[in-house]
Amino acid sequence: MWANIDDAINVLSKALGFADVVFLDEDEANLLLGVSAVDDVFRELRSRFGINRVVLKLGIKGSMAYWEGRVIKVNAFRVPVKDPIGAGDAYAGVFLASILRGSRRGERHEEGLCCSRHGRNG
Repeated sequence: MWANIDDAINVLSKALGFADVVFLDEDEANLLLGVSAVDDVFRELRSRFGINRVVLKLGIKGSMAYWEGRVIKVNAFRVPVKDPIGAGDAYAGVFLASILRGSRRGERHEEGLCCSRHGRNG
């Protein structure tokens, strides 16, 4: 899709200026922002792009979110993993649907993790 990684970073960095909610993992954060530590990711997205709703997907460690001034950590469910492909996408989709449904902050993470667990388990 991209001729080189710099083109991808350039386009995605421009797109971040229009985002209200951002989901990314540690590798994506490191690639786009040059940082991967949770607090650094949240700080960089706030200061460089004005983004106040960030979900950092941490794989088997769960996720952390910076959501309008609050940091929320949710641990992942421990399940056997058959195939992790799509688990993060399922998590993001259910998380966003939970927002539209009016779920509380913590519930959004738990519902998303519950769905991603089923995706990884087959």
